[in-house]
Amino acid sequence: MNPAYGEMGASSEGFTVLTVDSGRGTREDPMEMIYVIDSRSEIMMIYEIEDARRKEFILRMGIDLTKLFHTARQR
Repeated sequence: MNPAYGEMGASSEGFTVLTVDSGRGTREDPMEMIYVIDSRSEIMMIYEIEDARRKEFILRMGIDLTKLFHTARQR
């Protein structure tokens, strides 16, 4: 398994945004993931940028963090 490294992050008014290299793409043109955490509604959305030149974000997943942590506690 490859380690994950956070590249950039910012927080403001209940939102946290993190970018990471997805591990896909080429060294010269890597694909990136953007994690958006809304702490007010306790939701995390994960987007992928396949081609930054097109400025297109693709929603890959939305997670209800309350349910996620509840499930994790039960295991």
